Amino acid sequence: MTEFAVGIDIGGTFTDVVALDLKSGKYATAKVLTTPENPQIGAINGVDKILEQIGDPKQIKRLVHATTLFSNALIERKGAKTGLITTMGFKDTLQLGRERKYDIYDLFLTYPSPLVPTDLRYEVEERISSNGEVLMPLDKNGLLKSAKELQSKGVTSIAIAFLNSNAKPKHEKIASQLLSKNFPNLSLTLSSDISQESGEFERTSTATINAYIKPLAADYIQKLGLALKNKGILAPLMLMLSNGGLTNTSEAKRRPVDLLESGPAGGALSAALIGKLQNEERLIAFDMGGTTAKIAIIDNGQPEVSYSFEAARERRFAPGSGLPVRITTVELVEIGAGGGSIATKDSLNLLKVGPQSAGSMPGPICYNQGGSQPTVTDADLQLGYLSVEGFSESSLDIDPVKTSAFLDRFGIEFDLDANDIAIGIHDVVCENMAQAAQIHLARKGRDPRDYSLYATGGAAPVHACAVAKRLGIKRVIIPPAAGVASALGLTVAPARADKSIAVSRPLASLDAYKIKTIYESLHASASEVVRASVSKKAIKIQYLAELRYLGQGAVLVVDITKAFKKTKPHKYINDEFHKLHKATYGRAFEHHSVELMTARVSASASTTRNNLQPMAQQQ
Repeated sequence: MTEFAVGIDIGGTFTDVVALDLKSGKYATAKVLTTPENPQIGAINGVDKILEQIGDPKQIKRLVHATTLFSNALIERKGAKTGLITTMGFKDTLQLGRERKYDIYDLFLTYPSPLVPTDLRYEVEERISSNGEVLMPLDKNGLLKSAKELQSKGVTSIAIAFLNSNAKPKHEKIASQLLSKNFPNLSLTLSSDISQESGEFERTSTATINAYIKPLAADYIQKLGLALKNKGILAPLMLMLSNGGLTNTSEAKRRPVDLLESGPAGGALSAALIGKLQNEERLIAFDMGGTTAKIAIIDNGQPEVSYSFEAARERRFAPGSGLPVRITTVELVEIGAGGGSIATKDSLNLLKVGPQSAGSMPGPICYNQGGSQPTVTDADLQLGYLSVEGFSESSLDIDPVKTSAFLDRFGIEFDLDANDIAIGIHDVVCENMAQAAQIHLARKGRDPRDYSLYATGGAAPVHACAVAKRLGIKRVIIPPAAGVASALGLTVAPARADKSIAVSRPLASLDAYKIKTIYESLHASASEVVRASVSKKAIKIQYLAELRYLGQGAVLVVDITKAFKKTKPHKYINDEFHKLHKATYGRAFEHHSVELMTARVSASASTTRNNLQPMAQQQ
């Protein structure tokens, strides 16, 4: 009997579904419009199309889903009414942040408003020192009173973030037990469950985000799972994580913050997999969908990862203007607009593209669903870069005549005809993407000429060569079924879990046994999560250390997986750090003390057979 893995990727404009034959590598695809008012409908429509191609739903052995629903809920402020309970004197942590300006020349900077307003942020008496010593016991009566008042104000989800709980989560655990017993209908998030790293603001922000989307995630995952079961699909539903791995529904409901960047991560994974099979291990994965365009750097066959990012930025390309999120994520950088991005005339009478998008409804003019504003897709169709036949797998009634008429009307504002304004839209969006990509690569110390460009997403192949030319890239790779590459990436993604803990001690002050004990604890915790998702697969473990010279501001992440097999682990860790520091900054300081700031463990397990090579199914 044929066995399939099915990936469902819900984007801002289209929902993509791919069924991968786990033995032959052949795959079937479906593309349908996203239904923003109820994303499950679009997902089920796509699954129906796939079942028409593969037949018996019992052949599906693994079902993987990625969505932008939770990040959109964060941006649009459509999450649960959330409260925060924190240590006395620290309720304004979310408001104060780091007190850094992301643009030093702008006197009127705006920052994202905290997800929890002042009247829903409560304080209780308790205090734990930075080394884990209990300085003041938790005021249990004050805690219960705060929770009762929050519930009376309509709060359905609470984040608990006590000072230094990353060093000792005792008070947060007690608070969780008390509130679970007395307020069983409240959704709870503990900051120590979400992050055990230093940084009060970042940890509180991440916990608050988790609390904000947690009820939405639980409801959404439950309903989608039920809808899929009603289709006769018995395979367990798994969720894509921002780190490029999979997890089970229980973990996803507990930590939905880990899913914020799950959709775009699938495209980077498929690029890494297909690239490795073609001996292309240095890639810039360029994913351009209906709403945004993003890039990821792939070196040695692995997407580059980051241990924090920002959500809901006030300015799309301004670091420091968003809500900090402390999770492991494939490092995806937004570089521009998508196919549905709208072209307008700005206040300087210049042509501007995005960030506003026509979405799936009404969509671009050519979709013939009521859209009246010219988009990138309309321009590409006018120029002949898109074919009417087979567009979106023939799920739309494309109208090129109507598109041309509307572009002609828009072009009058610039004294241009339909073709010339279409060329302008295409060039503006390509130039913007190339410039943003160049800036990001320069910040990373990468030369784009050393890479090949791998184009995925419905709009990327149309723009890839123009972007590559501007970056000086000589090789462009456009895989089969590029428009559903993110969904394909879901079907081959490994199960994965990342765990970390703050150490913040000089390396020399920790004996080898102590360091090994820290890593073994993280190892066990991460492995437990992976086994809950794929119980019969071998688990691959990677030990990472965030290190710096004593007193230094920046850290470097060093792979120390082999350290504890050496006779002198300290020397190995020091040598690896000095080596990486020299490669990164051009010099090393071998006589300076090294600090271990954060210990990290990544556990992963493959979900497909080795060397499985996906190939498009013959139509």
